[in-house]
Amino acid sequence: MEGYRGLAALLLALTLLMTAALAEGEMVDDDGDSLLPVAQTAGTVPELDLRYLLLASAEEPLEPGYVPAGLQSVTSRHNDNRGRNENGGIYMASSASMHLVDAALAALEDMFVTAEGEGIALYLRQGYRSYEDEAARYQRQLARGEDTELPGQSDYQTGLAVTVVGKSLRTKALTAEGYLATKEGKWVVANAHRFGFVLRYPETRDAVTGHAYQPWHLRYVGSGVADYMTQNGLTLEEYRAELDAEIGPYVMPEGDTSVPAPAEYHPVQAAPDQKEAPLPVSADGLDEHSSSVTAPAAELSGGDSRYLMLASPAEPLAADYVPLGLEGVISRKHDEAGIYMASSASMRLVDGALAALKEMFAAAQEERITLYLRQGYRSYEDEVARYERQSARGEATELPGQSDYQTGLAATVVGKSLRTKALTADGYLATKEGQWVISNADRFGFVVRYPQGKEGVTGHAAEPWHLRFVGKKTAASMAAQELTLEEYRAAWDLANGPFVMPEGDVIAASALPRIMPEETKNNSVEERPWEAGPTPVPAVLPGGASILEETEDGDFEFSLFD
Repeated sequence: MEGYRGLAALLLALTLLMTAALAEGEMVDDDGDSLLPVAQTAGTVPELDLRYLLLASAEEPLEPGYVPAGLQSVTSRHNDNRGRNENGGIYMASSASMHLVDAALAALEDMFVTAEGEGIALYLRQGYRSYEDEAARYQRQLARGEDTELPGQSDYQTGLAVTVVGKSLRTKALTAEGYLATKEGKWVVANAHRFGFVLRYPETRDAVTGHAYQPWHLRYVGSGVADYMTQNGLTLEEYRAELDAEIGPYVMPEGDTSVPAPAEYHPVQAAPDQKEAPLPVSADGLDEHSSSVTAPAAELSGGDSRYLMLASPAEPLAADYVPLGLEGVISRKHDEAGIYMASSASMRLVDGALAALKEMFAAAQEERITLYLRQGYRSYEDEVARYERQSARGEATELPGQSDYQTGLAATVVGKSLRTKALTADGYLATKEGQWVISNADRFGFVVRYPQGKEGVTGHAAEPWHLRFVGKKTAASMAAQELTLEEYRAAWDLANGPFVMPEGDVIAASALPRIMPEETKNNSVEERPWEAGPTPVPAVLPGGASILEETEDGDFEFSLFD
């Protein structure tokens, strides 16, 4: 603080020197008016509004009950007729609901419109996060043994902070180098101050802010202050120190406390050897860019926990589990109300998932994207046959009961060019259909079941074509926080208690045997006690269906198409 008082004294001394120069007749125009600029200080900034200068830090934490006044819901331009509306709104990085203080939102809309006029499309990735949200985030990071700020220290709780990115970074982990390599990132850094925003955590100021450089993290402070801070290279901490020296200690603005405040948060350090269920994390632990929607219990209000079941080594499905509500998928080849199918094979899905899939296919078609359903429900009996084929070839494979397709909620969705070809992540994402699916699936209640970069969590290689229906609210939350189903379920279980497996229709599969293999060193046939043999597959199936090449997962597919 002494340094900032010294700076204020220096400014005063410069003002006196200028006055002395004027007294000697120097630097005046023909009318005798001074040509010297008026010395501007922190307290003389035009349009200064103290409401926009509060800190949320270790030195000045926000209270648990603090909710900023003037919070407004952000209208998504994406949801308003897919970006073609004329009623306002801004592009959103996900379908999660977001809020901002009214002045910050108005300024953000102005910035987005200006950027678009200059050929720059910006997306809002993060807005307001409540104290309760921050408490949940803190617990996630604490469980991973990471250093983290306590609840009340997050700039996002002010309702004045935003994460702004370009389209290519809507869902990817953010790094300073990667952000500044985009034209959108460069534009934001160069122009944010024009609209009242500053970089909250600028480069080389870690010691002052306590944060690493985050060029995507903008903070609204008002136009005059943003210009002053930018011209003088100040952080918000430094500007506030100057202001406090000039006008006295900062008075915290009152928040709108009509929203019930959560109980005061007292974090408890976990013991080093404590074993806990895995907690949800976002890519590379960048929780500060996750959605403000973080409370699993609240997200599922009006939802359906049936859609959260796992089919995995940790939670295998029983041999007699057949999901309730299975419906046959109607092919559009036979009915205009149906959907395009990748083959003539009959397929089924749980009713809720099928309705959502129809909605997604119709929306894609409106945008000239034609999608095909390539895989739907597979029964336990189907999985047994598939397991036998793969084990006969000596391949590592998941046991029956561990397949996501047995839930009736999983679907493989592809474009026309990949109806019959072996699928790879690179090949899928190289298609316009694959890119559309990845960007839009959460709008219809689907998530990518096995996303890239999360193989260690799911136990599966990345399969961007493999969608899983979880419901729209849950999909929005998972997509915004970049969570796998395992991670989301762990959080749900903590909030609601152990997951109760929904009852399935056990009539159709009650007589099926349950495979219970012994633990072996690998999956070779010789070491398996039941000596599984290959399931005979004829060259031509009834009806003239031809056998296609074996797919990536070791299964066979067939088609009546040429």
